[in-house]
Amino acid sequence: MMPFLTPKTPVTPQSGQSGNALWFILLAIALLTALTIAITKTGDNVQQAGETERATVEATRIMRDGKAMQTAIQQMLARGGSENDICFDSDDWATNDYDFAACADAENRVFDPAGAGLGMPKTTATQKIIYTGSLAIDGVGTSAPDLVFILSGVGKADCLRINRMMKIDDASGNPPPISAVVSYTPFTGTYTAGNTVTAPQILQKSAGCVGGNGSDADELDQDFYHYYHVLIAR
Repeated sequence: MMPFLTPKTPVTPQSGQSGNALWFILLAIALLTALTIAITKTGDNVQQAGETERATVEATRIMRDGKAMQTAIQQMLARGGSENDICFDSDDWATNDYDFAACADAENRVFDPAGAGLGMPKTTATQKIIYTGSLAIDGVGTSAPDLVFILSGVGKADCLRINRMMKIDDASGNPPPISAVVSYTPFTGTYTAGNTVTAPQILQKSAGCVGGNGSDADELDQDFYHYYHVLIAR
């Protein structure tokens, strides 16, 4: 005869156990959310740090090129060269805009071993190099035009980093815009009266980075930023 079996009564979880399980689930969700946020912030910080480091390296390189150019020209003058005979002509140019009579003497040539012996500054596809004696930098030297090296087409982050390193105010988050349309003439031995590059932030600054003034007539293109370095203050 089969023994009589009494059906088991289903065990119902106690409300305290249910509450504990829910608490652990919510805690796990909260921890996962916090971890996700921390990872995202860390990634953003790493990216920002990487961009700052890149901009610092590029800004340092640009400024080093300008300083090397200035030092080389000062050495040429110290050897008895004339500020009117400095020649920036090079076979690396696509044009002969910088060629003039004094270039026939290799000692006057910045990019010749017999002269300054410098290599051409590095540029990207959207940048161009300018050497001009038709611009004056406000507060540098007299009001006479200076001999100026310009790298046109500098990236905004690099431009801001240059100004930070030069202690030029960029509190607005933008490089200072020059206050007037700027036109220039490639240097061929003559210093010609032209424009004064001026902005309150760069007064008496022999090197820095500026933006165009917003005019399509501006030869320093309004859509780009421009590093300038005074090679000879006059």
